[in-house]
Amino acid sequence: MPDTTFAVGDKVTWTHVSPGRNVMSMRLREGTITALEGAVATVQPPSKKTRPIQINVARLRRPGQRSQITEFIEAVRTANAPAQQETTSL
Repeated sequence: MPDTTFAVGDKVTWTHVSPGRNVMSMRLREGTITALEGAVATVQPPSKKTRPIQINVARLRRPGQRSQITEFIEAVRTANAPAQQETTSL
């Protein structure tokens, strides 16, 4: 479970998902928390030209933590892995 205790000034990452007609794009984004109100954080991306983004704290990760992209890929790999078969000797 990711750490969800953040403070103003913390650097964070999150996964931005953009669904399309036949594809789903997942990109890792980063920024700095500028405000916290309950379960919503206002995050400023590195470019000051980009507007701050309001995002649910549960979606945020600290830099270096496993991202939602990594968790998604691991879940797909686990679901599609061949079942381990036990062999017994007679």
